Amino acid sequence: MPEITKLPAIIIPVHNGAAFLSACLDALLPQLPLMAPVIAVENGSRDGSATMLARHYPQVQLLESPRALGFAGVVNAGIHVTRKLTPAPVSYTHLRAHETDSYL
Repeated sequence: MPEITKLPAIIIPVHNGAAFLSACLDALLPQLPLMAPVIAVENGSRDGSATMLARHYPQVQLLESPRALGFAGVVNAGIHVTRKLTPAPVSYTHLRAHETDSYL
């Protein structure tokens, strides 16, 4: 297996996204290097998103906010986790929203 020189970190802001998360993660996870951190930042959902993530996607690090942070707050929390708590050095961060993709 070739050496991975650039390791992505994936941040998924979650707000009432249970209906979309399985499709998102089922498409995303098989494409990632083994050590790539995937962080789902739960932002006050009321649809069981956090429970679904914890039950079906244990490889995704779930960060639950005690209160709604808004989009910018959720993204900043995810970036903080990728920079401070992931075991491997991260080369770039990819923000994955339910309906769009943005690169940071």
